[in-house]
Amino acid sequence: MERSTYLLEIGTEELPASFLETAEHELSEKTVEALEKNRLAYGSVEVLYTPRRLALLVHDLAAKQEASEELLKGPPVSVALDAQGQPTPAAQGFARKNGIDVSDLKRETIDGTDYLVFRKTATGRTVTEILPEILPDVILGLSGSHFMAWDESDIRFSRPIRWLVSLYGNQHLPIQIGLVQSSTFTRGHRFFSEDAAITIPDVASYKTLLWQKGNVIVDQQERQNLILKGLRDKSTDLKGRIPEDASLLSTVTRLVETPALVAGNFETRFLSLPKEVITTVMTAHQKYFHIEDEKGALMPYFITISNNPQPQAEPTIREGNEKVLRARLEDASFFFQTDTSQPLENYVENLKGITFQKGLGSLYDKTKRVQALVDLLAPNASLSDADKRDAGRAALLCKADLATGMVRELTELQGIVGKHYAALSGEPEAVATAVEEHYFPRFMGDTVAQTPAGILLSLADKLDTMIAVFAQKDARYPTGSKDPMGLRRMALGIIQTILENKLAFNLDDGFAKAYQNLGNLAVESEADVLQRTRQFILQRFKGYLLDLNFSYDTIDAILESDVSPLSNLNRTIEALALLKGLQQDVDNLKKVYEPANRTSRILSKGYQQDVQPSRINPNLFEHDSEKALFETIAQVDVSSKPLSEVLPTFIAWSPRVEAFFDNVLVNAENPDVKNNRYLLLSLLNKSYRTLADFTKLVV
Repeated sequence: MERSTYLLEIGTEELPASFLETAEHELSEKTVEALEKNRLAYGSVEVLYTPRRLALLVHDLAAKQEASEELLKGPPVSVALDAQGQPTPAAQGFARKNGIDVSDLKRETIDGTDYLVFRKTATGRTVTEILPEILPDVILGLSGSHFMAWDESDIRFSRPIRWLVSLYGNQHLPIQIGLVQSSTFTRGHRFFSEDAAITIPDVASYKTLLWQKGNVIVDQQERQNLILKGLRDKSTDLKGRIPEDASLLSTVTRLVETPALVAGNFETRFLSLPKEVITTVMTAHQKYFHIEDEKGALMPYFITISNNPQPQAEPTIREGNEKVLRARLEDASFFFQTDTSQPLENYVENLKGITFQKGLGSLYDKTKRVQALVDLLAPNASLSDADKRDAGRAALLCKADLATGMVRELTELQGIVGKHYAALSGEPEAVATAVEEHYFPRFMGDTVAQTPAGILLSLADKLDTMIAVFAQKDARYPTGSKDPMGLRRMALGIIQTILENKLAFNLDDGFAKAYQNLGNLAVESEADVLQRTRQFILQRFKGYLLDLNFSYDTIDAILESDVSPLSNLNRTIEALALLKGLQQDVDNLKKVYEPANRTSRILSKGYQQDVQPSRINPNLFEHDSEKALFETIAQVDVSSKPLSEVLPTFIAWSPRVEAFFDNVLVNAENPDVKNNRYLLLSLLNKSYRTLADFTKLVV
């Protein structure tokens, strides 16, 4: 079957970088789905983009659909043909309904019964018919924010669509989106060939002609490689280096059609500002790359990526960007000097005028709650008196920088500014560090708090926010893709902080103390709040464990044991590893899983979780195997053993458990004997369930 590459270029006004970030993958996925649904064979799908265009390339696209055959099943032969083999009204009605002659019906056996059938062959439709039908919906189905309508067609897209190029090989394939009709003409770079139409005679010449006649590098990977090489060359010329920043590199690649790298500088006096202030102004606000020396110290240079590659424009671009950066750094310098004219502690009082959340008071109230919670949680974290003092002091100061001019201007610097201002105010290093660390981790892959005071403050701050939100009637819970309070990130941050620091921190106790610390701010009942919070964080924990390659059944078995998985997350991880290892040891798995599973099944709903050996009456034993099993398990408190000894204990018990089931009828006629045996099995089950609910395992 004939095949060619298809090209659809959607020419637009400048598209936002955030839209292009998702459009590349989404357009590819939606195109593949539409092609497969319409039975159009293809080799691969490629999406290219610049700020002014999205280009869809479908390589080796078949010229028409594959032919299809549809089976039309009629009535059974027994009712479709009479005794003489002639069509009955049933057969004639079936043929008439489907627009075929009754003589075209054939006999065919289906599932052991003979039917009259007709196999209908449909010839494939061509791409010329199909693509104009499906691609407008694919393009207009892309997601994004702030979509626009710009003409009477009332279609909406990220930015107005101005032209379309549609080619199948070397043939124009007409397509229309809104009021825009396709052609074979595209447009080049705004600064070179804005008004000149560039003819694309065939798909194969698309990239080359856009570059040669339009000064556009349409392949984003080519642009990124060019930018990366330029950054290395220019930073080397300046005797420095560019720190790796994949996010910024990806962003600037989406902002230009043909990159031009321009180096600029700023006055060395600004280097007295904290490094993070300067780099935030450059990176987050201006999309500049900063330059460091070999020791990591900031140098007074920057590199900007311009969309104007004309050499004569470089001095103007440099001068303009230097002017903008100078103004921003002047502002930052003013804020820094003004803010540091008084100690950080003085800003705490100003937090009374900043609302934390509706119904949860001000940031000052939040600060006082966190301070109190640090004291309540300190025993859980096993802090020394000095670390506890540092954590308490840091708790008082942790939100103070939110009232400073610098953070109001550069919100990304919360915590970082607090650390620097605390140090300049004469606070101990541990306090200053904890002020910054209490926000950790700030995003996926970020580091967690690592100092004792920082760890405790980070946990206290997150626990207070999470419990406070869940304690409100109109709580801003995470729903779908929305998480207004960042609770999912906080939950994962709590989990990571505990696990990565190997803490024996009881989250169940932490939740309870955080709730009690709320006082009259808690609207919902403690039981409901703690249950919702536990379920919420357990969902995040399950996702975390799946990422560690634990299986669903192993996770369920451990999380549904009688030991709360949140009482010690590191113990839970250790238990998962032990159970995963047992599942790979067939012989020992049989010695543990089978008796544990059988015990649980017999007890069903009759399991007594709190049973003690003293409740079991040895005088009611009727067989030596009962006595042997009781003596074995009664003298061992499995819950007090190190986890590494639990499985060997269960394995050692296996012969006596097996002997019990071989020789004893649990459901004895004597109700006292029966109840005694149920108590014995509950005691056994209680031991098994200190590790796992073995019934959850898939064996």
